[in-house]
Amino acid sequence: MKTKNILKILLILAFGFPVRTSAAFLDYGWGARPTGMGGAFTAVADDANAPLWNPAGIGRIGAREIMFMTGVPYMGLENVDISFNFASIVVPLNGNIFGLSWTSFSSSYQYSENAFNFTYSRPLTESFFIGGNIKYLGHSYLIAGFDDPVFDSGESSKYGIDADVGFLFCMPNKFCIGGTIKNIIEADLGLYDVDRLNKEVRAGIAYFPRDNITIAVDVDYKEITWIEIYGGAEAWFMNRKAALRAGTNYRNKKIHEITAGATLRQMLGDKLSIKADYCVVFPLTIIGNNLTHRLALTMGF
Repeated sequence: MKTKNILKILLILAFGFPVRTSAAFLDYGWGARPTGMGGAFTAVADDANAPLWNPAGIGRIGAREIMFMTGVPYMGLENVDISFNFASIVVPLNGNIFGLSWTSFSSSYQYSENAFNFTYSRPLTESFFIGGNIKYLGHSYLIAGFDDPVFDSGESSKYGIDADVGFLFCMPNKFCIGGTIKNIIEADLGLYDVDRLNKEVRAGIAYFPRDNITIAVDVDYKEITWIEIYGGAEAWFMNRKAALRAGTNYRNKKIHEITAGATLRQMLGDKLSIKADYCVVFPLTIIGNNLTHRLALTMGF
């Protein structure tokens, strides 16, 4: 078997083979700006990325936002066909903030995941926000070529309903503290046997030494990986028309990354704005030229 085919199989196994449910929608992270900060975004969560990082954070947005993100992972690994996309819309309405989001992950046309999130947040005070997600998510396989008892029943996909909750407490220009509990229901997504999503508890703190600088740290507990640590920083320039960011994370012995990113933002009127976020991820645990690139476009109106 050629090396490139071995790599493809290893990546498919890593992201979601039927024997385990540690899939991309669980722990891969979404969005260009959060990833550029190393994944430390739980206590930042102030844009259309928030539904997947801390649903309480959409209460801070104060305007309608639409975002679309696409990613090109592991450039440099020949013939590895992996893609992921993320779309989100946030709408404030009479003191309530609603969000809809979708994530999609596919691997070599043999495996795919989709998750649909309905998000709600409400500020309890000017500084304290609560929120939650109801999500419909699952995975499917193109079973041709797979000789595995997992597919003996003839089923090749499984979806379920789960939920997240979160909170965010902010002292403007000082710090924010946030926390989430994800996969409260622990939905069963197993095709052959019971295979439940792992409950996840995540907490973060963001510190603002200046009004244009953010330093953030997240700590995440998952039953399958124990403790994960994320850290990053972000600096805005030119009256918040441009930003630079960088970060790192230690997710487990197999995943350790260094990240960097940038933003360009342009106002097109009193309320209309367009923002482009880019980030690059360098995985320290895969040898070779295998950077992951993400680009997100956001419209505020």
